[in-house]
Amino acid sequence: MTKRKGILDVKVDVKKLLNELPTPRSNAPEIEDKQLILSSDTMFITNALDVITRQMKVSGNRSRTISDYYILHVKHFQSITKVQFVSEI
Repeated sequence: MTKRKGILDVKVDVKKLLNELPTPRSNAPEIEDKQLILSSDTMFITNALDVITRQMKVSGNRSRTISDYYILHVKHFQSITKVQFVSEI
């Protein structure tokens, strides 16, 4: 068992985030909302993974751990869900 470094830990109050979500508009189409989300500060999942893998290398994770995370988990998730952008998740 390796020692946890905590560099990739996420500390977010999910209840607060859910309370801040805007109420859905029933008369507006979903496609319009999706286009608004994709047009502002979009990042490809592959670009985000490059940042994460660099952080993992700096924090001392082994190359096998990084490749398993990248190839096995994220690529598999991306192939099943067909998402390309982080904002789509």
